[in-house]
Amino acid sequence: MNSNSIVEKLFATKEFATLPTVTMKILDMLENEKARESVDIRVLAKLIETDASLTLKLIRIANSPLFAIRDYVTSVQQASVILGLNKVTNIVLGISIFSKFMYSSVPGMQEVLNQYWWHTSSTGVVSKSLTKKIGHNFGDREFIGGLFHDIGKLAMMQCDFELFKKVIDLVNDDGNTILEAEKTIFGATHTEVGAEIAKRWHLPKDFAMIIKYKNDFTAAPPESRNIIAVINLSNMLCDMWGAGFYEGIQSIAFEDTPEWKHIEKISKNKNLDFEEITFSLEKDYVHSTEFLKIMGS
Repeated sequence: MNSNSIVEKLFATKEFATLPTVTMKILDMLENEKARESVDIRVLAKLIETDASLTLKLIRIANSPLFAIRDYVTSVQQASVILGLNKVTNIVLGISIFSKFMYSSVPGMQEVLNQYWWHTSSTGVVSKSLTKKIGHNFGDREFIGGLFHDIGKLAMMQCDFELFKKVIDLVNDDGNTILEAEKTIFGATHTEVGAEIAKRWHLPKDFAMIIKYKNDFTAAPPESRNIIAVINLSNMLCDMWGAGFYEGIQSIAFEDTPEWKHIEKISKNKNLDFEEITFSLEKDYVHSTEFLKIMGS
């Protein structure tokens, strides 16, 4: 089995092939930067509002501690005006894909799936907080990128949960890294599978790059490294805090990672202290619980 055969099997079942209608229309709108610039807030709001569950979750997230906005949001259009079109569209993509794959009827899979969403939500929340602390603005692509970064693992679970349990055993019992275990069991890694999923879904470039280079930062294209560094470091921190998802990492010298060195270089806060910033981020990551409550409602 390889990444293409895994994806072909998934798309044959229609589970991954058919995203919610609203999501597909938004992805079509955002397929290129020129199209993104011409999107009308009113048109987008009306499109989102055709999905009542999506609308409710967007409004609740906009009013949550994740965004801490002053005015209480009551409509999609108001959220778009206050947060900005890019943030709202990114949040909607995250909600749509998260909601579609949040639950499973496969025996034994829901517990693993809960751990997966806890990890990705935590990574998204910490990425959002870290982005703010270094003075950058990715339009919440870092938050949604955190939700998407391990989509290849989700695909492998959906493809064959029994095989994915063998991956977990190799990581937990034999000390393999996740990439080694996946290669042994599936013949492909979750980054390879995720990159293929991103291509099939026509995800915006940043998300595709986040998924593809989450375990190989130094190979990432220069124009994508800022956001990838933030998400990769946040991913590692969440592993350290107990919100990991079978990466098989025994220990990390965070300050020696290329991601942290890159963040130090690009930060607009030139007095970054690693211990101080990680302590602050650890306090912020509790907001992932709030996000999960909203998504599960």
